Amino acid sequence: NSHTATMTMKSTDQQINLTPNEKGWFELVVSASVRDNSSESLHRTFVIGERSKADGKSFQYGVSTHTSGVGLNDQNRDIFLLTELGVNIVRDEPSQWRRVERERGKWTFERADHFHSALAEADIALQSILCYGTKWGASDPTAARPDRVAPKMEPWLNYVRTVVSRYRGRVQYWEVWNEPDIAFWQSTTTEYTRLFEATAKVIAKLDPRTPLLNGGFAAVAREPNPTFLRDFLAEVKCPEWRVWAYHDYQTFAQMLERNRQQQALVKKQSFSGPIWVNEGGFHCLMAGGESKQAVTLVKKIASAPALSLPLDGYFWYDLRDDGLDPEEK
Repeated sequence: NSHTATMTMKSTDQQINLTPNEKGWFELVVSASVRDNSSESLHRTFVIGERSKADGKSFQYGVSTHTSGVGLNDQNRDIFLLTELGVNIVRDEPSQWRRVERERGKWTFERADHFHSALAEADIALQSILCYGTKWGASDPTAARPDRVAPKMEPWLNYVRTVVSRYRGRVQYWEVWNEPDIAFWQSTTTEYTRLFEATAKVIAKLDPRTPLLNGGFAAVAREPNPTFLRDFLAEVKCPEWRVWAYHDYQTFAQMLERNRQQQALVKKQSFSGPIWVNEGGFHCLMAGGESKQAVTLVKKIASAPALSLPLDGYFWYDLRDDGLDPEEK
C-alpha cells in the first residue's frame, strides 16, 4: 500500500497513520521535502511507534549480552541501553565458572552481584548460563581448551549448588552450557547428557520454580560431535527440562528452514514446553550490510510467533558489536 501525506510543520511532532487493509509484511518508506526560510539548521527525527517495554507474558523479547563480564560502569551503561530498547529479558553468563571460582574454593562475585542487582532494579529478567569449565576442574586439564571439555562432576556440581543457592529468586531461567553441539563442548555427547541431567536435579532441588533450558543448540552438524542432536535426544531423560532452546543466524529464509528442522525434532521428542531462539541474528558483513541487518532483525522477531514451530521468545545477538573491529563498542 502506498500512503502519501503533505504536512506543514507547525510543531516538533507530526503523526503519520498507517492502517493496513490486509495481513502481510509492510515496509514503510518516509520521505520529506522541507521548506524553511530561516537560516537555522533543520533537524528532523522519525520515530516508529512509542517507546514501550515488553512484559514477557506471551513472548520473550530478549537480547543476548556479555555485560556481566565488563566493568561496573560499563555494566550500568549497558543496562541503561537495554532499558531504552524495552527488552524484558537478557541472556548472559554472570556466574561463568572460570570467572567466579578461578581457584578451587576461592569465590569472586563482585561483578555478578552488581549485574544481578542492576538488572533487578531495571526490572529486566535474566536467563543465566551455567558455563564453562576451569583448568583445575577439567576432566582433561592438558586439553588445548580445558574450559570446553567435560568438567569433573563433583566440582562442577559444587559450582552449580553455590551459584544457584546465591542467585535463586534473581534468575528467571537456568541454561546448562552453551552450544554443546559444536566446539563449545569438546567431549562426548554422552558426557554432556550426564552433565545436563545431573545439573537439572541439583537445580530442581534448590530452585524448583525456575525453568531449565538445554544448552542452546547451534543446530548445525560440526565436529567434534556432528550427530550431537540425534544422539542427545535419543539419550536424554530429564523431566526437569522445561524450555527447548536453539540458535538462529543469517537470512530470514534460513530462519524458516532451521525452524522446520527443529519442528521435526520437537515433534519426535514429544516436547511440550516453550520453544526459544535464545541467540539469533544477522551478520552486518553479509550482503546488504547494516540496513539489511536492521530489516532482518524486525522481520525475524515480528514473525517468530507465527512460524511453523511457533517461538515463545527471540533473543538478538548481541547488545555490543564485538565483531572484527576491536574498537567497536
